[in-house]
Amino acid sequence: MPNTKKILFFTEIDQDNPYGSHIRPFFLAKYLCSEKYDVFATCINYNINSKCPKFINLSSIFKFSRPKKYLYHLKYGRNIVQKIKPDYIYTHLHTASFALGLLKILRIVKEPLIVDMHGSWGLEVSNSLLKPALILIESFCIYASDMTIVPSEELKKYFQNSYGVRPGKIVVVPNGVNNNSFRLLNDLEKENQRAKLGLANKKIIILTAPRNNNSNIIAIKLMYEVMKIAKEKGVNLQLLILGGGPTVGTPPANVAYTGFVRNFEMFMSIADVAVAPYPEGAAAGGARNKTLEYFKYEIPVVSTVEGIRGIDGAMPEKDFILSSDEPLDFLQKIIMCIGMDNKKRQKMIDDANDLVTQNYTWEKSAKQLNDFLKSLA
Repeated sequence: MPNTKKILFFTEIDQDNPYGSHIRPFFLAKYLCSEKYDVFATCINYNINSKCPKFINLSSIFKFSRPKKYLYHLKYGRNIVQKIKPDYIYTHLHTASFALGLLKILRIVKEPLIVDMHGSWGLEVSNSLLKPALILIESFCIYASDMTIVPSEELKKYFQNSYGVRPGKIVVVPNGVNNNSFRLLNDLEKENQRAKLGLANKKIIILTAPRNNNSNIIAIKLMYEVMKIAKEKGVNLQLLILGGGPTVGTPPANVAYTGFVRNFEMFMSIADVAVAPYPEGAAAGGARNKTLEYFKYEIPVVSTVEGIRGIDGAMPEKDFILSSDEPLDFLQKIIMCIGMDNKKRQKMIDDANDLVTQNYTWEKSAKQLNDFLKSLA
């Protein structure tokens, strides 16, 4: 098709594990194919059978640590752009964005550069020695871009106020869920799965928390305290922590780790409640996809203010139950959530699900990104 535009996603997409930090570029690339783009994407795990996006295996450069990683991104970024000759370049997070931003400033790369900042080091890093240098890198990435996209109005305002980003350069493309991936188990399947896990008589709490960032570790430690109090009070709860990474410390007896799971819908389907127990200091990203997934999987959610951050329109007591980050209060809100009458529980589930369906799908986000790309043409 002669009018098809090429876009290069220069990212660390993992085709075998499109979760966590990989999920945003993975699904934006996938759904831009439906917007008649010829999509190319660098990746960690290579799948030759994918026709769109067309994946480019760069797993060898992603294994390096900084600063060597920056040097390889510069080298391979230049080579790939020269080979593909894209109409647009999309980068995700700091390493790739810094490398392509530098190539852009040096005019080695001239194509429009879209930098996706789904979080901010300024918000997330507490190390006072490293923070100034990281903020400098982050502000350079935004400065070098033709357009910066973020997942929430809150993050947009933060960059504008903290880094002096001019209005119009930074735009919101929300996070989302992939509607095609959701399948809920029926009641019989749920009973069988609970029995297989030895949890037939317990109320199950779900927390999706890969141990790849400090934010999730803080949340896990808070839930340890919650579950210790539950045990002391004789409340029959079981916390299942989903996602890869090492076990954090010594978990209480009523806490279990599943590791990375592919049958994600099974664990979501058997949950009585999902939690987003992030204290104020546990910022990570511009919006939490795990909370959107809880809503879509029709699980009532107990969350702190931080746990719901970036999900514009989510209302306490309507879409979720709001708690402080004090362990006893959080436990009481979990018990309240589990004890809701069926009518109130279903109303909260339906409202939260409607919020996601209407405002937070990757298909809709890709269409918004497409509109912004057209404005750069």
